Amino acid sequence: MRFDAADAHRAKQIMRGLLSCVPWIEMRLRRGTGGTNSARYCYSVWLRHLCRMQQKGLTEIPHSMAEMGPGDSLGVGLAAMLTGVQHYRVLDVDLFAKPAENLRMLEELVALFQRREAIPNESEFPKVEPKLTSYEFPAAILTSDLLSKTLHSERVAAIRNTLMNPSGDAESDDIPSIRYVVPWTDRTLPEASVDLILSQAVLEHVSNLTEIYQAFACWLKPKGIMSHVIDFSSHNVALKWNGHLTYPDLTWKLLTGRRSCLPNRFPCSDHLALLKTNGFSVLEEERIRADNTIPRAEFNPRFRDLPEDDFKTRALYILAQKS
Repeated sequence: MRFDAADAHRAKQIMRGLLSCVPWIEMRLRRGTGGTNSARYCYSVWLRHLCRMQQKGLTEIPHSMAEMGPGDSLGVGLAAMLTGVQHYRVLDVDLFAKPAENLRMLEELVALFQRREAIPNESEFPKVEPKLTSYEFPAAILTSDLLSKTLHSERVAAIRNTLMNPSGDAESDDIPSIRYVVPWTDRTLPEASVDLILSQAVLEHVSNLTEIYQAFACWLKPKGIMSHVIDFSSHNVALKWNGHLTYPDLTWKLLTGRRSCLPNRFPCSDHLALLKTNGFSVLEEERIRADNTIPRAEFNPRFRDLPEDDFKTRALYILAQKS
């Protein structure tokens, strides 16, 4: 029997999955998420989402924002707060955030905004979505008048304070607040409580996808916005970018083990269907495509009848509004 590179890679992934079921190894894997410690990355991610929203006529800075799965770094949410978001809700499966790192991140982000730094582009972060047509600092959105208020020393001090001492349920509109909702499956947000829900390469990991879209519809205020980047690639568990869709269910169960960082194998069409089912209007749908070199017959039987476009959609940027 021929044993090629793909077989060797699959065997290695199965071994990793099995090892993740060993308690002390699993605990080590849960120590962090590998979240970025780069302020420039977080600055770039937030401003990309903000610019794409602005292009669709959503010119007001959201008053409240929930981020799904920020992991170790709250940098994207801190960048949002430095541009005017007043209340930031952190939705995650565990408390991964590192206070000292995030305090450093805050100071670096303040400096980037004070300099009106251009948005880091593909030359620095080639794999980051969504892409922009211009990476100039968005001065039309983030005016000098706005930034003079959002970067005021007293407001930055208030953000620093809430970062060190996250708030409980009580909040004041006069004071910026950060609140952890961990685990989000047990401690959900109040109904119609946020203006924006954002995620960056997170929804491909959520196993209970139907429930999370229902929750999004519940948490958002009327006309609230969602901005998501979803990565449908194999996350290196297969040699080909969509090779994970070929694995039989038993193989997938073995290589997954207790690793929470692997893709859920829900295709793009499932996300779009759930948006429609839960009453969202799609304002923008951008599929980032890649070649599919795998014959349809080689895919797991439950994926073989997917629309052809799903086999070529490596990632998706979706901007949607609650009806």
